[in-house]
Amino acid sequence: MRWTLPVRLFSFSLWLGLVSILILVSACGQQPKGLKQDKALNVAWEDLRPYTSSQDRVHWAEISIGRVYGRDVVDEFTIPPLSNCPGPEPPENQAIRTTAQYWLVRLAPRHLVDPKYKLPTVQAGEPLLPEPYFREALLLVDPYSAKVVARKFICFSP
Repeated sequence: MRWTLPVRLFSFSLWLGLVSILILVSACGQQPKGLKQDKALNVAWEDLRPYTSSQDRVHWAEISIGRVYGRDVVDEFTIPPLSNCPGPEPPENQAIRTTAQYWLVRLAPRHLVDPKYKLPTVQAGEPLLPEPYFREALLLVDPYSAKVVARKFICFSP
């Protein structure tokens, strides 16, 4: 049987279509490169540091860190980023894309979440409360730009 030109073109088009579909499926199945969990925690801490009393990471504990979609956390960050916390005012939160994924990092002063944590002492032996005002900090980190998109600080009244 001899292959005519239309049959050859159809066969080639079919083959090309199958190859294209395989390439698209394999590309969609791969996770895009982005910030890993430990790097997201570092980005969040570096953003939080200027707003803390101690500016020392040892006095802070990670409550949780995980990937979230913007639609799941956008309401969490709609209130002003600083609520009754002393210190410098943080920048305004950026727009949260509802379909994008982010790292949600929750940090708290270690003395509030770790019962084994011993407070540092001053020379007279009195305990020093390294973070007297903060209760919790929530930071939303973009895994591709490695920047904090939004922040929410929860403090005790000074």
